Order: sequence, then structure tokens, then C-alpha cells
Amino acid sequence: MKQALNMSITIQEFEKKHTKSMPIAYMLVSSLFFVIVSKIVRLLHGFGSTQIFFFRSIITLSINTIVISIMRDNPYTNDKAIHKLLIFRCLIAGIGHYSFYQAMYMLDITESITIFQTSPFWVTILAGIILKEKIKANMFYTLIFSFLGILFIIQPPFVKNILGINYVQIERDQSERMLGFFFACLQSFMIAFSMVVLKKLSSGVSNLIIIHYALISCCFIGGLDLINKAEFNSAIFLPQTFVLVVLVAIFNYFAQLLYCRAIMLGEASKLAPYTYSTIVFGFIIEILIFHKETNLLSILGSSLIIFGNIYSYNKNKT
Repeated sequence: MKQALNMSITIQEFEKKHTKSMPIAYMLVSSLFFVIVSKIVRLLHGFGSTQIFFFRSIITLSINTIVISIMRDNPYTNDKAIHKLLIFRCLIAGIGHYSFYQAMYMLDITESITIFQTSPFWVTILAGIILKEKIKANMFYTLIFSFLGILFIIQPPFVKNILGINYVQIERDQSERMLGFFFACLQSFMIAFSMVVLKKLSSGVSNLIIIHYALISCCFIGGLDLINKAEFNSAIFLPQTFVLVVLVAIFNYFAQLLYCRAIMLGEASKLAPYTYSTIVFGFIIEILIFHKETNLLSILGSSLIIFGNIYSYNKNKT
């Protein structure tokens, strides 16, 4: 326990010496871990997204509880304002994480991850409303580029007709695809919302406690949905399968830990562009490990979204 506390102090001292580079490093590693989580989830065939989401949340909550105990953090606070923000963030974070797993099952990995990356746009909008920051006109260009990018990624029938692409209309598959699109957009919005709330919490509570509340919400939402769907595959407890679930929980935990720490140390608007590294990591892993051919329209859509958000970020610096 004393060694863990000493290590924490050493890390904090290192962060103070590298105030500019550490938030960026945390965000990049966090993005890589989130992509790895997505890839492992896709390997868990035959299990509902809710079941994986629930057990991932239970395992991650257990890990975080142990870490909190070791670090001697108090998960409760007497500050009513902070407590309300923690509860509010845990709800929106829970919905965001739930939407993430639903989208991952309904869309291709590159499509879902790319749509998740529209969150910087929502961060700017919500920062203007909640944090009273001035919204610049160039953000509307970001909206246009992002919307066009999403159309190229999702490729609804009317886009394929315009581009002269042959396709076979399958109603069930298309409806699931659109539902996946909804969950991906919802995840993007909720993560942006939680990012703004996290920034308000950063000076009043540790990132371990923020994650703890969010995981409690994830367990609650996942448990209710699991009961409602009444779908449970006991094969999830088989050693080879459960190991994958544990890996999802571990990588997700460290991804959240680093993501929260990055936002606490840096400025949200400056860190947001580095979340686009998930797209790069996703493409690299798919090409090098899974040897998957990437759809050209998805690449074009990804490029439009990245270009629009980077354009807005550069304009905000001037």
C-alpha cells in the first residue's frame, strides 16, 4: 500500500515537470486502449452486447474499488454541489458506455469509431451552453463536414443511388444499421457531455472517484437491460471466453483512467483533436492484424470528419 502511494506521488511529480506532454500522452494511450477494447468485443461472438457490457462493468468496478481502497480515497463527499455533479455525470457516462457497446455490435468498427469522433463538436456546443464559452462560426463548418462524413460512413440507400453504387436492400440489416448509427451518435453526445461535466469536477474530486460513480451507473443500466431482454448465454463463463471479458474490463479501465487524467491535467479543447488517433489506430490494427480491406467511402467519410474538426481546432487557436 505504501509503495502504491509513493508511486502515485512520483507520477504526480513527473506530471508537474511535463505539464504539456503528459495530457497528450495519456490521451493517445487511452485512445489505443479504447480501440483494443473494441477489437476484443468483436471477438466475443454469440453474446449480446448488454451481457458483455454488464460483466465488463462489474469486473471494472471491482478493480476500481480495490484501487480506491489501496489509494485510501473516500468515495463519498459532503459537498452537495460536487455530489450532484458526480451523480449527473455517472448517469450520462453510463448511457454513453451502454450506447458504445450497442453501436459496436451494429456497425463496423471503423464506422462506429469514426462517428464517436464527432464528440469534439458537441464539446464545443455544450461548453458554450454550460461553461459560457463563446461559440465561433467555424464550428458550423465542422457540423457540415461531420454530417457529410457520417453519410459516407453509414451509406444510406439514397447516398448509394446518388453515387451509382449497386446494393441489395435488406430491411432488417438496414434498420439495425440505422439503430447502430443512433447509438453511435448518442454515445458521441453523452461522452462530450460527460467531458464538460468532468472538467467542472476536476478540481474537486479525484479521477478514481469519478470513474467509480460512472461504473456504478453502468452496472445498474446494464443489469436492468439484461433482465429486460432475458437473454443470457452461460458460455460467457467458459475460461477462454471469460478471459476475453476480463481483458475488455482491464483495457477499458486503464483507458478511462488515462482519459480522465488527461482532461484533468490539460485543456479539453486542445486535447479533443488527439481523440482522432483512435481512427488511425483502428485502421492500422484492421489492416495489419485482421487483414481487412477498408471501404473507400468510409475512408472519405473519416477524412471529412477529421478535416472538419481539425479545421475548427486550428481556427480556435487564432
